[in-house]
Amino acid sequence: MLNIVPYDTNVDFLRLRQIALVVGSVLLLAACLLLATRGLNYALDFTGGTAAELQFEKPVNIETVRANLDAAGYERAMVQNFGSESDIVIRLQPRAGQVNAEQTGGAILEAINLPDNKGRVISSEFVGPQI
Repeated sequence: MLNIVPYDTNVDFLRLRQIALVVGSVLLLAACLLLATRGLNYALDFTGGTAAELQFEKPVNIETVRANLDAAGYERAMVQNFGSESDIVIRLQPRAGQVNAEQTGGAILEAINLPDNKGRVISSEFVGPQI
């Protein structure tokens, strides 16, 4: 029989208990403070909103798209590539006055405003909140 750890091994794990208690308490306090000051950031899955798929002629810089959406009033938009670098999906909360997903998809394309890179809306749909 193979014996990896000798039977007479004596490791004093409890000598570090005070340090572990302090570190754990500091982390718990920091988590509570961040939760109280920043709150929770619910994603589109919990709040509902619009998901739009857009296709462009050339590859798109995601950071430029995010900046253009922020400037147009779409805060905290989730922008991701899918398929290729010229295809993106955008998930966001619709602005007031945009009652359907198609209207929001067109407004998103206008807000991105990439004059040298023409795009089109492949699909735009409302995503309901699901828990």
